[in-house]
Amino acid sequence: MTKNAAPSPTYTQRNKLLLELGFLSYAQYLASEIWAEIRNDVLYRDNHCCKLCNNRTVIVHHIDYNESTLLGLTGDGLVSICHECHKKVEFTKQDKKRPLICAQREFNRLMKRKMKLADRKPRSNERPRKYIKSSKPRCVCGNFRKKNKRMCKVCDPKRTPCSL
Repeated sequence: MTKNAAPSPTYTQRNKLLLELGFLSYAQYLASEIWAEIRNDVLYRDNHCCKLCNNRTVIVHHIDYNESTLLGLTGDGLVSICHECHKKVEFTKQDKKRPLICAQREFNRLMKRKMKLADRKPRSNERPRKYIKSSKPRCVCGNFRKKNKRMCKVCDPKRTPCSL
């Protein structure tokens, strides 16, 4: 790390910023009307689709905790992400919470991997990914569903499914 480099953000710094904004804890911030409105805006913007795997989602992940992000002035530091991908980003394989900088690196690594797979040309003997058969039935949005159901628990017939 160079002398002039900014220190890595931490959860402690996030909590100090939240105190300055009038929230006693991160949980109180997540229960606020401000967060509910920001969350709904981000989910609508991303069409309720996970940025990492395109599955349906109801989770919004903070990439950063800048004041403008926390107040909803900019949505650049927020992404819709499914539960499985959120767990990959936030926790290690041993179920330990990652430090904030490590969670940011893991998110970036998974995004690069997604972009790499999207740019990859299929081999001549390989079928396109959406035609690969799975032993488990899938919903139109890509999530797994029960055999006797047409859609998964997450999908609402009134909403449009994620584009694959």
